[in-house]
Amino acid sequence: MMRTCGLKCARGIQNWLNSVTSLWSWYDDWQKIFGKDRATGEHVEAPADIIENLDKEQGEAAEFSCSTGDSHANEGKRKKAKLQDALLASMEKMQENVESLLKTTVEQFGVMSQRIGYEHDLGKSRREVYGIINNISNLNSKQKLLAASKIVDKPADVDLFLNLPEEMRAEFVNLKLTGHV
Repeated sequence: MMRTCGLKCARGIQNWLNSVTSLWSWYDDWQKIFGKDRATGEHVEAPADIIENLDKEQGEAAEFSCSTGDSHANEGKRKKAKLQDALLASMEKMQENVESLLKTTVEQFGVMSQRIGYEHDLGKSRREVYGIINNISNLNSKQKLLAASKIVDKPADVDLFLNLPEEMRAEFVNLKLTGHV
């Protein structure tokens, strides 16, 4: 059974919201920072905008301030200045953390791209091995396949085989087939 909220209930909710916002003095500031609608991003204020608005508020406060000689008024300004300084310091720290994260991410992407590039080059080199072995005349097809599979098993052997001079490749294949290498 669903219960509907009448006018009395709605007033109670509104009174509760008013009491929460009056008890929690930062509600309006948080509403400016985080916005009313997080899904669409309406009324959301970016960190750069916050700093810009703080600078404007400080400029306006300097223009319209009047000194009453009360220490309480200065105390409020000092608290506000401390809060603004703390906010700026935390935002600078957050910026440093994001920059560090981005730097690490870029380095990791560099390593990954090198590995992917090496694997691609190795695959291309493996295809070349059989083409070269196929040109060796004193081997039958079974020996050619066996030699190719033994050479491409190890990336170091592929590199060595491709960097050998033509006349030494046949000898390397024979050594691989006999198990001496």
